[in-house]
Amino acid sequence: MPKPFGTMRMTTTSELLYGALFFLIALIARSVSLSMSVGFLRDMVSMLSVVMLIGGVVVIVVGLWHAARRAENPTPPSGPRLPGWFPDHNDATLLRYWDGNAWNAETARRETRQVQS
Repeated sequence: MPKPFGTMRMTTTSELLYGALFFLIALIARSVSLSMSVGFLRDMVSMLSVVMLIGGVVVIVVGLWHAARRAENPTPPSGPRLPGWFPDHNDATLLRYWDGNAWNAETARRETRQVQS
C-alpha cells in the first residue's frame, strides 16, 4: 500500500538529484531567457532561473544536512528487534535500553577495555 503524501522519507541521493535537477532547469531557463526578444518574458524566465538556482542550493544543503544527521544518529534496523542494551545514539560512552518497541530512558556506562601492548 502506498504511503500518504508527505510521509515518505527522502534519501540523501534523491535530495541531491532533486538539487541537480533544479540546477539543470535553472540553466535551461537562463539560456532560453537570453534568446528571447520580448523584454517582459525574458525578465520572467530570467527570474525563474534565479529562483530555481536558489531552490537547488537549498535542496542540496538540506540533503547534506540530512546525510550528516543520519550518520551521527542512525535509526534502528527495520523489523522487530529483541529487547536489550545497544550503543546510545547521542553518547558513545553509554548504552541505552531498547524494550522491543522504543528506546528507554535507562542508560548504562559502556565498559572500555584497554589494550595492553
